[in-house]
Amino acid sequence: MATYTYEPALNSIKTELTIAWVFALIALIIDIILLLAGLGYTIYFLSIPYVGWVGAATFLTYFIIGLIFMIPTILVYRRVSAMRRAANMGDIQTLKRLNSIGYAIVALLFSWFITGILLLIAHGAIESLGLTPQTYQPVQPQTETVNIEKLEKLKSLLDSGAITKEEYDAQKNKILHASSSSSVEDQLMKLKQLYESGALTAEEYEAEKKKLLEKM
Repeated sequence: MATYTYEPALNSIKTELTIAWVFALIALIIDIILLLAGLGYTIYFLSIPYVGWVGAATFLTYFIIGLIFMIPTILVYRRVSAMRRAANMGDIQTLKRLNSIGYAIVALLFSWFITGILLLIAHGAIESLGLTPQTYQPVQPQTETVNIEKLEKLKSLLDSGAITKEEYDAQKNKILHASSSSSVEDQLMKLKQLYESGALTAEEYEAEKKKLLEKM
């Protein structure tokens, strides 16, 4: 049986996570550029006699602090990337597992506030998604269920002697031919269900099936 993992809310979640991923990537690129600039200035000041060590120490300190602050940016980018990938694949269970208010707050502080805001917006929508993919089976029209129940009751009445065979046949024909607007294929499927439920005997099933086949 095929599984069905799509949920309408995923469309907006995908959009929000994609935009959050773009801003997280931009924040990461800017951090890398600033770190490289700091490293370059450190090397430059080392080449200057006397005052070089002071300037180099200053920018080296800046580089180390920047590297430490870059770690949350990398973690946010990896988390948003994983969430975006799960949303695009329809993997709701993984998406819910990765969904975190904590990461959204970290993103607000270290990965541009837009990334954090979008993660906070998407958080509630992600939590409302179903935990597992839904499995769908063909839904039988309600009228067919009603017809089966009616025929089963009629059969019980006939077996108990409450109605005659003629009365049973008359009511059975009304029920069987009530859905004249249905296609022959649909009526054949309904007939088979009635037979399998025990509402029709083998002889009745074959006779009604022959009538329907003649209409095709």
